[in-house]
Amino acid sequence: MRSNDFQPTRLDRARFKVMDLVAARTGSRTALIAYAGSAHTVLPLTDDVVFTGPMQPEPLTGEAAVRQHIGEIAPFVARMDRKQTLINGDQAAVVLEFEGLNGVVIEGVDLFRVRDGRICFNQSFFDTRPLLAGAR
Repeated sequence: MRSNDFQPTRLDRARFKVMDLVAARTGSRTALIAYAGSAHTVLPLTDDVVFTGPMQPEPLTGEAAVRQHIGEIAPFVARMDRKQTLINGDQAAVVLEFEGLNGVVIEGVDLFRVRDGRICFNQSFFDTRPLLAGAR
């Protein structure tokens, strides 16, 4: 992305495109999560962010807890592809397909809510059975 084969660089072009997309959504809040070998937030999390998912017995609350969770699961994800994004005001639904290092492919949906330009809520939905099949 930082290669100088084009000017501006590919990274700068991507940054400009994101800025254009955000500017076009005047009056709407926008969240951005990037997946490139690992999942990380581009848009910051609120201090009181809440994460829930099918493999979480209790919701995770707080930026540190959610970041720790992302860091713990990211090494087991070989690939993650965004299939579709639906945005409604301060909420977004993202259809994802991800593949674990064990080759299991799962499709799921992540719901996000944004407050004051920060992600304040994330709920994941996916079928855990393919992941748990090998754990017996």
